Amino acid sequence: MERIRAKIIVLLIILLSTCVLLGHQPGVRAQSSSNIVNLSLNFHNYSLLLSDPNGSFCVYNGADGSSNSVNPTQANLISEISGQQVVSGFSVTYWSSVIIWAIKLPMDLNVDGTVKVNAYISSNFELSGFFSGGGYGMGLVDLDQNNNLVQEFITQAPYTIGANPFTSTPTEYSVSTNVNYIFKAGHSIGFAVGLGATAQGFSATVYFDSASYSSGATLPVVDTSQYQSFTENSQIVGVSSDSAISNFQCNSATDNIQFNAEGINYTTGFCNVSIPKSLMQKPFDVSSASQQITSSVTENSTYYQVYFTHTRTAAPIQITGTANEPTTQPTILPTSAISASPTTPSSSPSTTIPEYPFLAIIALFAVSTLTVVFRAKRKKVLAKLRG
Repeated sequence: MERIRAKIIVLLIILLSTCVLLGHQPGVRAQSSSNIVNLSLNFHNYSLLLSDPNGSFCVYNGADGSSNSVNPTQANLISEISGQQVVSGFSVTYWSSVIIWAIKLPMDLNVDGTVKVNAYISSNFELSGFFSGGGYGMGLVDLDQNNNLVQEFITQAPYTIGANPFTSTPTEYSVSTNVNYIFKAGHSIGFAVGLGATAQGFSATVYFDSASYSSGATLPVVDTSQYQSFTENSQIVGVSSDSAISNFQCNSATDNIQFNAEGINYTTGFCNVSIPKSLMQKPFDVSSASQQITSSVTENSTYYQVYFTHTRTAAPIQITGTANEPTTQPTILPTSAISASPTTPSSSPSTTIPEYPFLAIIALFAVSTLTVVFRAKRKKVLAKLRG
């Protein structure tokens, strides 16, 4: 906690400097691009990740594209982190506090453009005198896997002399800062709001995660996509997407494909899935968390292309196709089977079929003739007996 607190202090010293716009030279810079998507994000209180008992800083999880109120929050900040600043040749002592909303990134995030951060703030703290005053700054920070501060992009609003920079009722304040930087996968991007004044214990309240006070940010990101291929039964399934694809599964026995497509939650991404026709057939049903996703299908001689946009969440995406119809071939009997005599079922009475059919005709004729002769002789015998 002390190490993290020390890193936050460094951030605040920079944040509350006298420069209106702080210049930084990031170690990794993004390439400028006209293919920009502006993500509209809202700050939420999903959970409190870090905080100082004296109220000087807190880190929340998180920020995303959802406009739903999760846990309306009034974060009371008390400026207890001290620092020194030279103003007009005089050394001025000030006290600071900061609030950060952090998002852990599943993939690289290329931010390129003007980031706008807005927050609802109020304060009743009295400041007066020529050497008194206060201010605030807003922007982005890059935190590594251990929550160490890697880089910051902070802009300070005009400093107020002899007065509180905030009103006594919740009011929306916003600051813009230029960013051209790649935030690495596994790091956290944090949206920071810092407050400070010449008086120790300077207090203010930040409001967020509610319909009335929707603090948030506009984040310009470069719209890029990556292609990944996966193998199922020696067949290649390809996925192009601007989301982070993971946990890919394909079951040809059930004609089902499943994978995760993540990013900043509740923002929109796309997927274009190439499915071999030899693996499964259309129509395709696309869904996530039991919600249907509208898709379009194009095809060539060997592949279907299933394209759809989706809302990024942790829930997997499922694509269900139709099984290939089994190929039936006509049964060809061997030559010996064609010339062979049919086999009489064992349940049928035993019947001897003559090898030569004309012998059967002669036998029937002989039986008929004997029957006629026998009947004639029988009549003669009966006539003698009667006489």
